[in-house]
Amino acid sequence: MTNTMTTTAKRPRNGGSASNGFAIGLTESNRVKLALAERALKDQLATVLARGFHGIATLEIAVQDGTIQHVRHGIERTER
Repeated sequence: MTNTMTTTAKRPRNGGSASNGFAIGLTESNRVKLALAERALKDQLATVLARGFHGIATLEIAVQDGTIQHVRHGIERTER
């Protein structure tokens, strides 16, 4: 499994503001799904940033036309 992460943070063309360097259309739907993604990331970090963990943590946010469609997350452990 390949784990790649690409982040592009640009100011929106419509003159909207960027918060913390990220341009996010904060619709109610995006707020809810963004909260899910933040909670998933927090939980994942608590798990993987522990001594003895070997593996991969993934967080995928699917976006279509500026709207977050779904959030997927997972942890794969490598047995050593």
